[in-house]
Amino acid sequence: SAVVRNPDAQGASPLSSVFLNDFWGRPMADPASHKSYRPLTVLTFRFIGMLLGPSPWWQHATNVALHMLVSLLFCHVLTTCLSLRDNTALIASLLFTVHPIHTEAVTGIVGRAELLAAGAFLLSFLSYHRGMLCNSMHLVYVSAGLASLGMLCKETAITVLGLAMIWDLLYSASTIKRCFSGQTSIRTLISLLKRSSCIIAVSMIVLYLRVLIMNGEPLFSEQDNPASFSPITATRYLTLWYLPALNFWLLLCPSSLAYDWQLGSVPLITSPMDPRNCITAGFYILMLALLLGALKREGNNQCAVVWSVLVMVVSFLPASNLFFRVGFVLAERVLYIPSLGFCTIIGIGIDRLLNIFYKKKKVSKKTKQKQYISLFSKYGAHQIFSDIIISRIVRSIENCVYVMYLSVGNFFNCRIFRLLTKKISAKCTACINCKLSVDYNTYKDLKVYERCITSCSRTKCFNELCKSRKLVHSGISVSKRSMVFRVLSNYKMLRKILSLVFSKVQNLIQSVNYSKKIKAIVFALFAFYSMKTMHRNLDWYNRETLFRSGVTTLPNNAKMHYNYGNLMRDYVKEDQAVHHYRKAIRLWPCYPSAHNNLGVVLLGQGLSDLAEEHFQQALLHHPDHHGAALNLATLWRKLGYTSRAINLLEKFFRLQDVERIKLGLLLVQMYKEQGQMNAVVGMIKDMLSIHPNNPDVQEAFEYY
Repeated sequence: SAVVRNPDAQGASPLSSVFLNDFWGRPMADPASHKSYRPLTVLTFRFIGMLLGPSPWWQHATNVALHMLVSLLFCHVLTTCLSLRDNTALIASLLFTVHPIHTEAVTGIVGRAELLAAGAFLLSFLSYHRGMLCNSMHLVYVSAGLASLGMLCKETAITVLGLAMIWDLLYSASTIKRCFSGQTSIRTLISLLKRSSCIIAVSMIVLYLRVLIMNGEPLFSEQDNPASFSPITATRYLTLWYLPALNFWLLLCPSSLAYDWQLGSVPLITSPMDPRNCITAGFYILMLALLLGALKREGNNQCAVVWSVLVMVVSFLPASNLFFRVGFVLAERVLYIPSLGFCTIIGIGIDRLLNIFYKKKKVSKKTKQKQYISLFSKYGAHQIFSDIIISRIVRSIENCVYVMYLSVGNFFNCRIFRLLTKKISAKCTACINCKLSVDYNTYKDLKVYERCITSCSRTKCFNELCKSRKLVHSGISVSKRSMVFRVLSNYKMLRKILSLVFSKVQNLIQSVNYSKKIKAIVFALFAFYSMKTMHRNLDWYNRETLFRSGVTTLPNNAKMHYNYGNLMRDYVKEDQAVHHYRKAIRLWPCYPSAHNNLGVVLLGQGLSDLAEEHFQQALLHHPDHHGAALNLATLWRKLGYTSRAINLLEKFFRLQDVERIKLGLLLVQMYKEQGQMNAVVGMIKDMLSIHPNNPDVQEAFEYY
């Protein structure tokens, strides 16, 4: 409806109306407007239709071309701004290109708003990053201008200014620390302050103008976003906190995708014991761990991880219900920009795994590695692992003995015990640390490792430790002393068991070719995403396939059954239409449109009583539903209740509303039947003065 039924997109209205109406062609001052102000996107619909014709093929081709350009621009940003390797950027951009979550944004013509906003988002960040490196305010101004233009495509594009400012602060963190510590002058921060001031000023101006254009808040109903309308505070916040985790899961595993997620698609979280709260907590812990882990390390990959997390978080904020209520529960199209960060993280992870196993394979071909293999078979990594665990056990037993002395108040023996065991423990720990710090890539270090093992016998160290502790155990009871030495005497048996276990694990690890496994997993991931994208494109082939896929994917979504019922009514399959309308009402009892359409079908089948009941139910749940009022007035007129019908129409008719002209025309007919000709003439003149180009009003004027 944003293209076919929008006169601004079809070129049937003056060009100036594009900048006065919303995305759907309604005036921004209209209370029923969704306040989606996207004039540049509407202009692309208009110009493509004027230049290439009304065929939808050209509109779809434009979307595909824009998606390809965004993918190339994304790859360019990864290599230039984030300094990622070409392989990493290629993997991330290919993953972004074939991701199934983008089907709605690319296949649906109205998804062009997402594509244009993403292009402006990336261009703005690219310009700001270059201006930051070159200390050029001109590029910063260009970045702010691109973000403002992107906001005229879709509102989420303005979030790039917040991303750019945070990125600038992180990039200049070392300079800020030196400035506050007195190592450098505050003049070094002047350029940062200029850039930040520009971004803040532009953001405030643009947001103020956007709110001014809205001319009021959009009106949403409970069926659009049930969680935000919940009267229970805990239910509302628990559900809204869970939705970002669900969005992330759709990015990670897009197995169940749907064109609409309203009306019960995501059940509300009504209890803190709901297991989905664990998913919510895990998601936020994961995001925090990624961000903190990347901030503590240095390197291009770590900077890219920080950028990825920021893109996912900052660009999703407008859809999070955090600042204002949105008209949807979950929309796959709004994940187009956040998926840039997700694909970057996945690309970095895949490339890192491939590099790790590629390097291992490359090192194993060296001739010196043969000496390492022989030495490794002589001593074994499983012995090192077992020694680590044994050292932990010995340390724990040592602490137990120390606590036993404290319990009996023998502070003298405590001090002697600490002094005697300190050197022995240090000797064992140094031995193990020496073995763990060996670099296996050189033959020299292997010799050091061999001398370390031969010069310091683990059994000898342990025996000396046991002998030293026997001298100071006089203050412990016989039962406690026997318990301690019984545990210590099992050292050799425990070491053999651990060595056997770790040797089996070691042989298993060496027998697997992980490089091929990782490549197979990557290939399977791309194959799955590509096949899922192709399958989703088939779902979006026409109205029937789309509505059928919705019923199959989300059978508990009342909106899916309502839409499929409308489709069956258009195909004159009234029995199936009634079935799906009733299913929608059973899932969402206060669904006014389903009640109204079910009443229309029942009225066509001659069931006037049931039809009247459903019309009244629609008006009960939605007192301003003018469609139900028109149908109920028509039914009452047919049944002879003309006065009741006139009272109902007079209550619902508004002269300024284009969609309610039918109510006025029906009211004119009833006035004529009642013989009120003065009311007929006066009402037609009023409608003609407000809607002079409406063909129905002109026809009624000529008739009467």
